[in-house]
Amino acid sequence: MEIKNNIIGIFIPTFNRTSFLKEALKSLTEQSSKNIEIIVINNGFTDSTAELMESTLDPRVHYIISSMWIGYKLINLISKDII
Repeated sequence: MEIKNNIIGIFIPTFNRTSFLKEALKSLTEQSSKNIEIIVINNGFTDSTAELMESTLDPRVHYIISSMWIGYKLINLISKDII
């Protein structure tokens, strides 16, 4: 089934998981469907997540840094408006 006009939003809350995030972004950006928007929400970090995101040039990938742990709260708030 091909989705032609809809954009699939993918939210990835992360906290110090650079290696997993790198794998996830690679997998998502290589999908056959190009109608995706990926939002990475960094809930504070002490690893190399910022450097990874700075090196990610895909325009479908967006990056939010938060000093509070808001990942799931943000997803719940946004998904109520989308679904």
